[in-house]
Formats: sequence, structure tokens, C-alpha cells
Amino acid sequence: MTARIFKSQFTYTFSVSPGPKFLRLYFYPAVYSGIHESDFFFTVTSGVHTLFSNFSASLTVAAMEFIIHVWENQTSLNITFSPSTTFYAFFNGIEVCSMSNNLYFKGDSEQIPFVGTDDSFYNIDNHTALETVYRLNVGGVGIGGEGDTGMFRKWQEDSFYIFDAVCVGKMETRAQT
Repeated sequence: MTARIFKSQFTYTFSVSPGPKFLRLYFYPAVYSGIHESDFFFTVTSGVHTLFSNFSASLTVAAMEFIIHVWENQTSLNITFSPSTTFYAFFNGIEVCSMSNNLYFKGDSEQIPFVGTDDSFYNIDNHTALETVYRLNVGGVGIGGEGDTGMFRKWQEDSFYIFDAVCVGKMETRAQT
């Protein structure tokens, strides 16, 4: 496994078109060039968004995913890694993929209602960065990365996340047009 290791702040710049971008960062904790995995603590930012702060891959997951909007007047996406004082920053891989408009964001004026309310709304606009936390295959089995649609994502079955509910079974239906 290879990694980029830095003792000071560094930025990767990707030439991209405007619109939403899917960003996946890979971190595989190990000893690199004699530097122990506990010596890596850092912050990652993209534009005005702090994607994570004081991060240690030895304490958490190996891949993190985000959706970030690139504006019409931008020609690049910058990802900045900033090591904490006396520590290092590292990563093993970066993926940047363009996404369809309106897949997750409906624009700056669309409001999303809170479930179970008639008049409470939340605005997820193009100024918002989203992080993938869970990916569930509702009513189905877990799906490994090789079974995904080309993005190699891992989908978990949902039964481990259902609490205090009476489930009458799995139902399948087709969306009505």
C-alpha cells in the first residue's frame, strides 16, 4: 500500500466542471516510512467546508465520502490536508466524480419537509456539503463493493438499525408513474 505523507499543509487541485461532485478519500492506517499510525492527526477542508477535523485514521473508517458543490465561477476543486501540530497528514487515494444536478440537491430555493410535520422545513442547498454516514439496502441483504453499480460502495442490510418496531415483512413494489 502506498500513501502520501506530509508534515505541513498541502492542497490537491482538480480541474472540474461546475456542479455537484462526489468525493471519496481513502485512508489505510499503517506504518509508513517508519511513522506509526498514531502519529497521523489532521484536518481536511474543501473551500469553505471543513470535511473533518483532528482526524486519525487509526481510530475510524478507511474511506470517507462527501458531496460538494462546485460553483459556476469555479474551474477547480481544492482538497487541503492540514496536519495538527507535531503530527503528520496522509492519505492513500482520492476519487472525484461528477454527479447529475438535482440528484441530492434541489437548488437554493427547494425546501425539504421534516417527516411527520406539515409546516417544518429544512433547506439543503448548494452551500451544503454532505457526508455519507450509512448506506442501507432497505429490506435487502448487504451488498459488497463488487456488487455495486460501478462505484464499489458497500451497502449494509437495514435490520441492524431497526429498533422498537413491529415489522410485518418485506414488501416489494414498483414506483407508480
